[in-house]
Amino acid sequence: MSRPPLILIVDDEEIIRNILRKLSRNLGYDTLLASSSSEALLLLKAHTPDLVLLDVMMPNSNSMDVVRAIRNKSVAKCTRIIIMPATENQGDITTFIKAGADDVLLKPFNGMLLKIRISNNLEAIQHIHAMKKAEDELANCQFKRVESETVQSERYQRLAHNLNNTLAGIMMSAEFILTKDHPETIDNDINDIIESAEQASVMINDVKSTPLS
Repeated sequence: MSRPPLILIVDDEEIIRNILRKLSRNLGYDTLLASSSSEALLLLKAHTPDLVLLDVMMPNSNSMDVVRAIRNKSVAKCTRIIIMPATENQGDITTFIKAGADDVLLKPFNGMLLKIRISNNLEAIQHIHAMKKAEDELANCQFKRVESETVQSERYQRLAHNLNNTLAGIMMSAEFILTKDHPETIDNDINDIIESAEQASVMINDVKSTPLS
């Protein structure tokens, strides 16, 4: 990433928000803080965080709205979401994972484990960006190849057209000469010219109708 990763911290407990902000800043990351899902949704309208640390048990808040908002935001498809439940309720965790959460960190969490989870999820984003860049470069190469083939084909078409016109001129001139009185040997030579021009024209048309591989 060209800028420091941006982490959105969503938790109703001020002490938790401050701890997570301090830890994130010590790791070199920028932070945004929200005490509820509604505050988080407002921040998401103006920012696209790389990672969201999301408390899923906030009173008077629906954390699922935050997950859905991120996954429905086209520019935030790569944003990673770590949910932070206070219990191991597998049903709730499964629901959030199905909705688009990427990772789970139970409260109370270990500081070292949190650092590892944050690092791993941000690395996953870098891999996604690298893959996207590679896909874009491949698509660009394919576009340039098709463009080059099109230009080459057009050149062949123009060349074939010009050669056919030249050969047509040669044959017409030769046939005009045949209308006059000449020794038989000259007539034979002129007929040979016409025949060669016709053969050349056939070969040009064959090449012209053959698609580039």
